[in-house]
Amino acid sequence: PGSVSHEGIQFNATSRGRGSSIQYLVIDEAEWGITIYDSNPLLEDVTINNADYVAVDLFNSANPTIRRLTVQDGGQDVHGGNPGTWRYGIGLSIGAGSAPLIQGATFDNLILRAVNMWGNSGGMVSGVDITNITGATLEWPAAIWVEDSIALFQDINIGRSDNGIIVRHITENGTTRPTFRDVVIEDSQYRGIFVEQNNH
Repeated sequence: PGSVSHEGIQFNATSRGRGSSIQYLVIDEAEWGITIYDSNPLLEDVTINNADYVAVDLFNSANPTIRRLTVQDGGQDVHGGNPGTWRYGIGLSIGAGSAPLIQGATFDNLILRAVNMWGNSGGMVSGVDITNITGATLEWPAAIWVEDSIALFQDINIGRSDNGIIVRHITENGTTRPTFRDVVIEDSQYRGIFVEQNNH
């Protein structure tokens, strides 16, 4: 990260239920764009350009409503250096029991993943266009990654990504059961759809 990098905006549990909203915001050159812990803000028409690690990061049962999100570029500034983590170049990470409502999003030119879902999370993700998710070497790059979670994905278009959709069941006592409807995947470098149970 260069000298202009910053840590973006954070919502914590104290903001839950208080009507927090962000509309028509552009975030440039952040390390993290928007991080939400156990809160439920409304985000509309947000654009995040070239976040190093994660553009929108959800933890601890976060359940925001996000409409018309744009994420352009991500991870290139730390890739090839020593970022200290595999977790960079991610557009939207949904984790630790989070369940957002996503209505419209565009992701382009990210190193690792457009949507990264893990840790007993869920929600609905719809109206999403994803292109050019490629380049990661420390973890599997994919347009959509679902691990140990249940969610609905619908009206999804994926093009020119190393892998289209990867679904992995990793935690033995967890549940992995995503639903995909009206999905188009084109021009994957390796796999269109890959589903597996990780055997320890």
